[in-house]
Amino acid sequence: MAGSEGMEVESEQQMTGTTENEEAVRQDSEQTESQQEEETEQQQEKENQPQAAEQNDRLLKLPLSRIKTIIKMDPDVSLASQEAVVTLTKAAELFISAVSKDASYKTLQAKRKTLLRKDLEHIFDTRECYAFLEGTMES
Repeated sequence: MAGSEGMEVESEQQMTGTTENEEAVRQDSEQTESQQEEETEQQQEKENQPQAAEQNDRLLKLPLSRIKTIIKMDPDVSLASQEAVVTLTKAAELFISAVSKDASYKTLQAKRKTLLRKDLEHIFDTRECYAFLEGTMES
């Protein structure tokens, strides 16, 4: 009987050893899969970066080249980065939007559908935030 018990222990160790080996292989396989998934995600992020830049350009309604030309007209500016041009373009769009909204409100108060020059002049003269534009509409 002692011999049969020894054989059972050996076969049990062999089965356990095989199970441990299988477990190690499975863990290696899982790690490899997770590394491949991470690499795939990183590649997708790299591919999406140019798309993000394109989407950023689509969010802008004013042409970047025209804004860049206007920036270069300033003698104090010798060089402007692409990020600065995009930021200034977005700022210009937001400013135009705010002026348009205020002027259209004045137009609606006058019960008209057409925005007139006098509406812009009125908001430039009456609103403090546009004080720096006073007199710019005079020809």
